[in-house]
Amino acid sequence: MTEKHWAESPEAGNFLGIHFLFWTERVLGRRFFRLFLFFTLFWFVLRRKTARLSSFEYWQRLYEFSEQVTPHPSLILVFRHFFAFSENLLDKLLSVSGKFDAIPYLLIGKEHIENVLMEKRGYILITAHYGNIEILQRIFQHSGKAKISVISNTSNALIFDRMRRKLNPNHNINFIAADTLTIETAIMLSERVSRGEVIVMAADRIPISDTAHTVSVPFLGAPALFPTSPYLLASALGCPLFVAFGRRENKQFLVSVTKIADKITLPKRKDPSRQNMLASYAQIFSTLLEKQCLQAPLQWANFFPFWDVH
Repeated sequence: MTEKHWAESPEAGNFLGIHFLFWTERVLGRRFFRLFLFFTLFWFVLRRKTARLSSFEYWQRLYEFSEQVTPHPSLILVFRHFFAFSENLLDKLLSVSGKFDAIPYLLIGKEHIENVLMEKRGYILITAHYGNIEILQRIFQHSGKAKISVISNTSNALIFDRMRRKLNPNHNINFIAADTLTIETAIMLSERVSRGEVIVMAADRIPISDTAHTVSVPFLGAPALFPTSPYLLASALGCPLFVAFGRRENKQFLVSVTKIADKITLPKRKDPSRQNMLASYAQIFSTLLEKQCLQAPLQWANFFPFWDVH
């Protein structure tokens, strides 16, 4: 039986389910939320074979890549993986609602962002399905750069956006579906970047129907496909490109920002070196994601076949 592409699969809950879990925590507290979540995820992990096996494969590859430093793969570890994903989903909503405004954050690579802010330049910020990158919204608001556009590869993100707007009607994140990227959209993004706004997109999921815009690079010791769209867009817009990861660590949020390029200039389409250059940028991202996975392995939320997509 052929597995669905990741973007064709439903996320671990719909709008009502996410809403219910959020209000469970707000009304009854985190402890009761975790108790309810335990039984919900127990059923979910047993039922979702693809997600369960994909998580197990991730732990196996990470275990071998780390030379057995990370935990040995097990069903318990897979369950913990799902549990961490669910808690991160809740933390994202709490971030939007303002509950975490009092929690301090540590921003590593702050100088990169500050330099661009001083020049009043917009840029592209790529990230992964890792931790809680939503905390960046708060950082941008504090820095005066509050306008953000998120390019999403799946309509599942629209469910989460509905919840955001319900919790905080004034939140200033605009969602753009990747399958609606047209010339008009590109012009609109160019205008936003010229005004100093931020374009955010994930770089750890391949397009649903456009595998031509992918490259294969090593990730955790084995080849995997990564999208080239972030680097193509950065080249087209002529703007800086950064990578950011964010996660909650103890009683603070830890956010790291790395500059990939101040400007990406790609060879022409028919030039054989073009694909190699795109692969080099994807490899930089892959290496940075590997580092994050080694530091906090529970934080990368990929529950779809990642290495068997060729």
